[in-house]
Amino acid sequence: MNDEPRRAKPLVVALCSVPLLEEGLAVALADVAELQTFPRNGGDTTGLLRALKPDAVVVDDASEAEAAAAFAEERKSPILHISLKDRTMRILRNGGWQAAGNARTSPEDLRNILIASVLARGEGL
Repeated sequence: MNDEPRRAKPLVVALCSVPLLEEGLAVALADVAELQTFPRNGGDTTGLLRALKPDAVVVDDASEAEAAAAFAEERKSPILHISLKDRTMRILRNGGWQAAGNARTSPEDLRNILIASVLARGEGL
């Protein structure tokens, strides 16, 4: 049984080193999710995510993506890894990384990928 209070909007946590990515996410998710951003610092990523219990996580660094994967396994929360350097995106869901989007993916496409992944968890919005 899940004893956590139901949120009005899903919580998305972004761990990013690129402010422009944070701004794009804030605009894209404004009406559909609560966005909490934190600077990427290589600290206790899993501990932070356990404390916040987000519905989805966005990272822009491969090491943060791997650190967040432990949390994702516990909560079944999707992790979206956006590599601006490689111009790729991948999403961790159901225990495996899958390609998501491409170099021309818009902020709205990111929103759709994240919301679809949250909905796939069966929790709705």
